[in-house]
Amino acid sequence: DIETGNKDRYIHITTRPSVEQIPNIVGASYKGMIEVMRGCGRGCRFCSPNLRTARFYHIGKIIEEVEVNIRNCQETAWLHSEDIFNYMVEDKKNFYPNEDKVIELFEEVLKKVRYANPTHGTVAGALAAPRILKRVAELNHAGFNKWVGIQVGFETASPDLIKKIANNKMKPFNANEWPWVLLNGTYVFNKFFWFPAYTTIVGLPGSSEEDEIDTARLIITMEKKLKEKLGEKAHFTVTPLAFIPMGALKYEEFFNVAEELTPGRILHVYHAWRHLAWEIHHGLRRIIKINPSYIIFSPLANFGAELIVDRIKKWAVRKGVDVEKPLQPMDLKIEDY
Repeated sequence: DIETGNKDRYIHITTRPSVEQIPNIVGASYKGMIEVMRGCGRGCRFCSPNLRTARFYHIGKIIEEVEVNIRNCQETAWLHSEDIFNYMVEDKKNFYPNEDKVIELFEEVLKKVRYANPTHGTVAGALAAPRILKRVAELNHAGFNKWVGIQVGFETASPDLIKKIANNKMKPFNANEWPWVLLNGTYVFNKFFWFPAYTTIVGLPGSSEEDEIDTARLIITMEKKLKEKLGEKAHFTVTPLAFIPMGALKYEEFFNVAEELTPGRILHVYHAWRHLAWEIHHGLRRIIKINPSYIIFSPLANFGAELIVDRIKKWAVRKGVDVEKPLQPMDLKIEDY
């Protein structure tokens, strides 16, 4: 019925398996990916998994699956969750991380494999518990030539908008601190050799021109402030994504890129890609020093990144937007942690 289109667009499933009923993997998983929890509990309105109650896998089950991968010659583990800092969280009101349990998770997994990193996490969770970042970096022997990667939701720089669509995302901090949380959270990530790959959402329902411009301004602010504070340790990427209706916002309209790219949204997209191109260029130089064989890919990667930025710039000109006009950085400070 689903294939023939005879079912409703949305199918509501009211039951779910218990953690004990979820079977272990039986063969190697892609890049050693292992689930450590399902759901999230933070309740971001644009995200389906975040609306599900968090359920945690016990260490024994996780290690059993790691061992399946080891038997299939996989020497690393990619610990999958919607927010690694929510693993075994007990504070369901303010989402303060259960530091000891998250650290124990990595300690046990890294007794089995040579490297383990998370898939996703929140910047607020990282900022609230830098001890986790420090210990995981130590366990992975992280440094300038070996970073802990993590995918993180940036979404928007707007405190008002983040409060409307994701009012738990910034906890244990408050919505008014959101730009400060993003700046300082990136600082603590980088301080302990964690590399956050952020995503923003272009065309969020209710977003204003000011919100979009502020997102571009925050990217510029993060570049400037982090380089001043950390020098070569300052690294992050921001990938802009078009809004897709899902979760509690599933009845909203898809973002129409061709018709709805306002000047503010163009600035948002341009500055995200401009910074991404910078990271590709500088990151490849470091990679080539470690592994010279990558030198053959460097010209192509640099050319591709510069081409995309150049095309966005030309497209902006046709829309009457001067993307090279300086934007004022936000008045934010990095605190020492």
